[in-house]
This record gives sequence, structure tokens and C-alpha cells, in this order.
Amino acid sequence: MGLANARVNISSKIWVFWEDDWVEIDSSDTVQQLTIRFQLRGRDECFRVTVVYARCSALERLELWEDLENIANQSNSPWMVGGDFNTVVDESEKSGGLPVSQQETVDFAHCINAFSLNDLKFVGSYYTWWNERIENDCIFMRLDIVLTNNEFMQLLPNSDVHHLIRQGSDHAPFTCNL
Repeated sequence: MGLANARVNISSKIWVFWEDDWVEIDSSDTVQQLTIRFQLRGRDECFRVTVVYARCSALERLELWEDLENIANQSNSPWMVGGDFNTVVDESEKSGGLPVSQQETVDFAHCINAFSLNDLKFVGSYYTWWNERIENDCIFMRLDIVLTNNEFMQLLPNSDVHHLIRQGSDHAPFTCNL
């Protein structure tokens, strides 16, 4: 028996659960993303949610950026995209380890700018990933983020993300309050 308000992508690495007041209209997915179009029960407006679990390799992430471009070009409806991007936007999103190179960040930054996405307000730790080492070998990064377009914020203006305490994983889980 499955859950009525749940969906998993083809790689079984992305799981999405939602509240009863969201009605799933349709969904599509690839190995690195799962996109679901929702309607709020009793309202006419629809919005899209794309959840990401990006590959570690910059070359393999190119497929994800193409997927997101295809989703962005489908419509200009309210859109939220978030998850583990396995890269940072700039050097401020990393503490420790080797310096961040522009080559690492350029594709992600281009994606955010090209699709007019903005960082959704969050509560909790700035860094969402830790390499689980200490002292000089310790690295913190902000790999898990949630972005929205302006149309999404007009529809659901009080939306935010809560970064939860890391337990049993090197990533901090998060919840989105819409």
C-alpha cells in the first residue's frame, strides 16, 4: 500500500511528500530531478515544485541544468526548485578546504540567473553539508538550497525553508513551509 501524497523519481533517490491541501496535477522526472505540478485545494492557481538530487560530477550535472531549462521553458507559472545541487553559487557558500573556483560555480549561477530564481528565505544553519571531519580538515558547504521565481512568491508570499539538525547524514534535512 502506497502513500497518496508521495512521489519518488526513477532513480529512487528523490522522495517528495505533501500536505492534503495540495492536489497533484501531473509529474515528470529524470535521474536528477522530480517535478510535480500542484493545485491548492479549492483554488484555481497551480504551481510547480522541482526537487533536485544532483550528481557530484560537474559534467554529469550538465544534464540537470538542461532538465531545469526545459522545465523553465514549459511555462512561466509559479515555480519552486530545491534540493541537493552538489555545488555552490560562490565562495561565500563554503568554509574550509580548497578555494572555490569560478569553473565550479558558473553553470549553477547561470541557471539561477537565466531562470530568474531567487533564494527562498530560510531558518537554521547557513551551511547544509559537513564533511564530518574536524579541525583543519573540516569543510562546510551550502549544497542544499531552495529557489523560487517571482510568480511563486506572489502566490505563496509567506513561504520559507527550515534547515533541520543533521542526524545520520552529512546533509541537514529541510522542510518547506508554504
